[in-house]
Amino acid sequence: MEIKQHTYIVIPAYRPGDELIGLVELILGYGHEDCCRVLLVDDGSGYEYKSIFLHLSLNLRVTLLTHKENQGKGAALKTAFNYLIERGIDKPVITADSDGQHTPADIARVVEAATANPDKLVLGCRDFKEAKNMPFRSRFGNFWSVKVFRLLTGQNVSDIQTGLRGIPAAYLPTLVTFPQNRFDFEMVMLLDNATRKRYPFLEVLIEPVYAEDHSSHFRPLRDSLRILRSLKAAGR
Repeated sequence: MEIKQHTYIVIPAYRPGDELIGLVELILGYGHEDCCRVLLVDDGSGYEYKSIFLHLSLNLRVTLLTHKENQGKGAALKTAFNYLIERGIDKPVITADSDGQHTPADIARVVEAATANPDKLVLGCRDFKEAKNMPFRSRFGNFWSVKVFRLLTGQNVSDIQTGLRGIPAAYLPTLVTFPQNRFDFEMVMLLDNATRKRYPFLEVLIEPVYAEDHSSHFRPLRDSLRILRSLKAAGR
């Protein structure tokens, strides 16, 4: 199938800003020639955001999948993974966030690392020492989750919450069986991979980007408790 010739960059999006348009256009123009495609999942953003997704879907190198209602980031990723599984994907799948936290250059570096290492789980890890304007909730959330992760698995991963990843194609059928549908899905992915020793981790250092008006759909207390419950349950 034609899909096997491409590397897919999956971007789940819920009520995105106009920066998503610029991000996708830059990704597709960033020295990838014709090898990359973007798989965009509108996670129930609603009519107000339809024009953004419509604009992007007119690009022949962008595929748009849509949830009628908001289901969560994990559900959006699983929708994309199921789509690719059904079409026989055989190359690593790249996931990236829609809010501009990942630069096109860093996404390109993760694409290159995953392509060169198709049997590794590639993580685009932020340099927290250089992230001077990182919101406290992001810094604190990663601090405790790294410690819990190390306690449960004995492995060190420097950025537990990164959404920029290169995932082996063979891992997708396992990932779509996870019950988690929100932010905890990504955390449990790392825990499952570490405890079951599926794929070696490979970290790629990326630039931490936080605009002054940056907003996130991550809810510090509620989502942190959900992540912690998932970590405990999966770590038994």
